[in-house]
Amino acid sequence: MKNPTRQTILISGASGFIGRALLLYFEQQQFRTIGLVRKQTAAFESRVFDMNEQHIPDSLFQEVDVFIHAAYIKQHGNEDTYTINVEGSRRLLEAALKAGVKQVVFISSLAAHDGALSVYGKQKHAIEKIMLEKQQAVIRPGLVLGHGGLFASLTAHLKKSRKIPLFGGGLQPLQTVHIDDLVQAIAVVVNKELTGVFTVAEKEAISFRRFYELLAASQQVKPQFIPFPYWMMRM
Repeated sequence: MKNPTRQTILISGASGFIGRALLLYFEQQQFRTIGLVRKQTAAFESRVFDMNEQHIPDSLFQEVDVFIHAAYIKQHGNEDTYTINVEGSRRLLEAALKAGVKQVVFISSLAAHDGALSVYGKQKHAIEKIMLEKQQAVIRPGLVLGHGGLFASLTAHLKKSRKIPLFGGGLQPLQTVHIDDLVQAIAVVVNKELTGVFTVAEKEAISFRRFYELLAASQQVKPQFIPFPYWMMRM
């Protein structure tokens, strides 16, 4: 039987960098944590769901109080990931609210805005609109620092090739946030049952070039910057 004093939190993308960190944190905070994953795992309590699925079983949100949506399908070949991510998120939100979930929190990105150029940013922005229409919470983190995710991929690439493409001189502003700070900010939104958009990032931005210079110094490698005109990035 469910303990009425202990909330249950369901986290999609639980096998990913941010999702796994959220699972561990909320478990330590005495939540019952359930990961929503594409393949069954013995690493934690989980429920299986694929964003491609059209039907969402009633059991998916059974006894769930809070749903944190951190899953994102990356582009593979000619797959229409825009539709998969946006419509899959819409179905999950509708099913969660129908099941009586008290709060839905969507993990978005600073890349999500009306003028987004990347498909990633456009998808995140479209999902944000869906969430906000239903008065839910949207988290916009900066580049998340830690042992995983995009930051780990950038670090591995730098150590392997040392070649860094810089568009427009690398002057674009970049804001970061450490994974621990991001998780704690999300916990505040959950615990206070907040709604709306929340940006979670360092106040002071640095340039892309300066970011890579600092990253290279931390890894004791000398980066090779390769300049590209800004119009190539827009293409």
